[in-house]
Amino acid sequence: MKLRDKTQRRLRNVIICFTIICLTPLCEKGRILSGAHSVNAYAGHEVVCAIDLGDDMYGSHGLETGFNYELLRRFAKDNHCNVRIVAAGEHEDYLDSLRQGKVDIVITHDKDIDDSNITILSEMNECSVWAFNSSQTDRIRQIDNWIGYIKASDEFDTLKNRYHGSFNPQKRAE
Repeated sequence: MKLRDKTQRRLRNVIICFTIICLTPLCEKGRILSGAHSVNAYAGHEVVCAIDLGDDMYGSHGLETGFNYELLRRFAKDNHCNVRIVAAGEHEDYLDSLRQGKVDIVITHDKDIDDSNITILSEMNECSVWAFNSSQTDRIRQIDNWIGYIKASDEFDTLKNRYHGSFNPQKRAE
């Protein structure tokens, strides 16, 4: 009788372990699919970004560039990619580079870009927007989800306060 009880207990433990081993990947798959995206369109790639804000990251007006630089650094970390930042020259038009696929993201002040080939996803704050080539739908969807995620985080508020806590662009314009 004792041998039979031991055998039943072992069999029950084997069934429980087998169930856990089989169901865990399914639970993880569901969690991934319900997250921001199921395929990482950026993983392992280099993302070229032009920051065209007309300021100098190290000068007195570099707060906006620094803020966006930090966001890009976080984006690269979260999406397992490398971000190469191109500093915009004084008379260069990076929207043409975006249309031609030479850069992946243009960070600019221009909120009223009227071009069907360019998608403005979101204002990151009062001063800057992130623009993308409209043909990159998978990448746009992924970054749009990431922007929603980061904007809802405490880290975004901390960064915003660090770079803009004492800087009010509307006051400066007046």
